[in-house]
Amino acid sequence: MAVTAAVWEEYSASTTTATSYLNFLSVDEASGGDTTSQPNAHPIAIPASTTVYSYERWFWLLFAGNTNAITSIYVWKSAGTLNTGYVINAAVKSATPTVYVQSVNTSSSYATGAIPTSQGAGLTPTYNASGTKSDLIVSQLAVASTASAGPMVGTVGSPGTWTMSYQYATTG
Repeated sequence: MAVTAAVWEEYSASTTTATSYLNFLSVDEASGGDTTSQPNAHPIAIPASTTVYSYERWFWLLFAGNTNAITSIYVWKSAGTLNTGYVINAAVKSATPTVYVQSVNTSSSYATGAIPTSQGAGLTPTYNASGTKSDLIVSQLAVASTASAGPMVGTVGSPGTWTMSYQYATTG
């Protein structure tokens, strides 16, 4: 039996929703029903000086199928180059926090390093006790005053795609 994975986003003190993308917003709410309305309504503006930060995005992978066959999980940024001045930080959080660090314009105390760009350097969340859900992955967008106006990836009119992939190794 095959293994499938779905991405679930956790926000606002343990409210969860299935998602196929993550929006880095200036408000604390789910990524929503489309890829444009919330970023347009709640953007992270390029600051005049220093760096500004989005709300953290907490997500996890929910597996179905032959989950006993999964031996490890890797999460990394597999495609797309972020434009100058944009960084996505990420880290694994093994337990659900009792308090979320969700203040906009505050650097995350969890997502402290740039998301890896190869599987070998990827984040390696493990399973929870039920064996179907990965640890949380905390991510946050940092925008420096040197950031290019327009999309984080690509150019205006051809924004490109930034992809965060996961892979698992199986025993059978």
